[in-house]
Amino acid sequence: VFAESSFYETLGDYVEDKRPYDVTANIALENALLTTRWEVDQVDDLGINSTNFYHISAKEAVQKVAEVWQGELRTRVEVSSNRIIGRYVDLLAKRGHNLGKRFTYTKDLLSITKTMHRDDVITALYGYGKGEEILDDEGEATGGYGRRIDFAEINDGKAYVENDEARQIWGRLNPDGTRSHVFGKVEFDDCEDPEELLELTTAELGELSEPLITYQATVIDLKSLGLAHEGVELGDTVGVVDREFTPELRLKARVIKITRDLLEPENTEI
Repeated sequence: VFAESSFYETLGDYVEDKRPYDVTANIALENALLTTRWEVDQVDDLGINSTNFYHISAKEAVQKVAEVWQGELRTRVEVSSNRIIGRYVDLLAKRGHNLGKRFTYTKDLLSITKTMHRDDVITALYGYGKGEEILDDEGEATGGYGRRIDFAEINDGKAYVENDEARQIWGRLNPDGTRSHVFGKVEFDDCEDPEELLELTTAELGELSEPLITYQATVIDLKSLGLAHEGVELGDTVGVVDREFTPELRLKARVIKITRDLLEPENTEI
């Protein structure tokens, strides 16, 4: 059986123009789901923030709420008498718990693979803020927005920030042996101040100019073998220890997927 989340249907629901401003996460999520058959249910207190949904799918709008309010999405379907009676979206501060569980090589950690994502590194980043409001002949706002603001005027004429140290390591290799910048772009829809935009873009480049590293571990679910205290659930934070690495590898990781073998629980993959 191949299945995908029914929440993907919201790719076919459209949000024309919604601008939740200075609101809580549950209000923004309600705006994102207005055109769908899904409802907002459990939403943690994630503070006050603002965003906008302009000509995007409802699924993109929901994802935008999760990013702006920095929450984690959970979708649920309630069934009664073989009928769906409710479709719900939750936005949580963090899924799972940290109960001190450690996966250790030679105990319940079978193997670990390290992957460095070099192709995703950006060494120079253009930054754009909110679009400039379009005014009519009488100086009144038309409701439309034109060219986005940038910070070129306060950054030596450059609408981008750069990391030369990262360029020398991760930049695109030229025929003469030098390296060129790898450019990217970031947009901050609610930023109207060039100085703030420069700060936000610089901070974003700090994240993007280093390669992401993924560790994929094959572990044993000891809970399925009768050791209940060794169990984990989705979202839990766990430790990973591999003494075969030099120096010893110690990581904190989130449980993002569990594949349960209902007939032979010892084959469950985490």
